[in-house]
Amino acid sequence: MVSKRKIALIITVIAIFLVPSVIAIVLLQVMTGEPQSMADNNSSEPPPQFCTVDFINLDKINQISVFRSLQGHDYSDSHEHNLSMKHYFAAYSYVDLIEIYSPVKGTIAKIFQEQNGVGYQVQIQVADFPKYTVNIFHLNVTEGLAVGASVEAGQQIGTASAGQETDIAVWKNELFNDKLYSYFDVMTDGVFAHYQARGATDRSEFVRSAEVAQEMSKTYSFDSPPPLSEEWVTLNPS
Repeated sequence: MVSKRKIALIITVIAIFLVPSVIAIVLLQVMTGEPQSMADNNSSEPPPQFCTVDFINLDKINQISVFRSLQGHDYSDSHEHNLSMKHYFAAYSYVDLIEIYSPVKGTIAKIFQEQNGVGYQVQIQVADFPKYTVNIFHLNVTEGLAVGASVEAGQQIGTASAGQETDIAVWKNELFNDKLYSYFDVMTDGVFAHYQARGATDRSEFVRSAEVAQEMSKTYSFDSPPPLSEEWVTLNPS
C-alpha cells in the first residue's frame, strides 16, 4: 500500500513540472489573445494562408531557393537542424532594386541591422494570427517605418538590392518550440497564381520535404551543397 508520504511526494513532483507550464500557457494566451494548449506545439495541421499579397515585385525575380535548402547558412527551428528553412529570391542581373511589400496586415515587431551589415531585417506580427511572424531580410527600410507601426497587406516597406538576395521566413512562435514554415505554405491561392503564371505547377516545387532533406544531409552540407538545379527553382520570364 502506498503511504501518504509517497503520494505527497508524487503530487509535489507533478506540480513542479506542471504548474510552470500552466502559468506560461495562461500568460501566452493573455499576450496573444489566442487559446493555447500543449498540443499546439506538436500540431501537424497546415498553417493558415494569411499572406494575401506577394512580398516582392516578382517580375524582377529569376530564381527562388527551396525550403530546407543548403544555400546560405543554417536557419532552422527547434524541430530540424542545419538547413536553410527560408527562401532566397534572386533577381535578374539587370535589376538594381526590388520593391518589397508587407504580405500581411500586421504590426512591425522588430527592425534591426543584419549581422553582416547588409540592410535591415523587418519582422511583422500577423494581425489575424498573432503567433505568426513574417521575417524579411536585407532591406533598405522605407523612411518612417518603425517598430510598433501598423502595416497593411501590400504596403511597401522597403527595397532590396539585387546584388544581395533578399529572403523571407515564416515563424510560428509557440510556447515550447518555435516552428518555421515555408512562405509558400502561408500564401493564398491568389498569390500563388502569380507563380503559376511564371511556370510553377505546385507549391511543393518550392519545398523540400524533411525526409528528403535529412537524406541529402548525409551527402551534402552548406560547405558542399547539392547542384544548383536541386537548390533553386528558375521561373519562366514574365
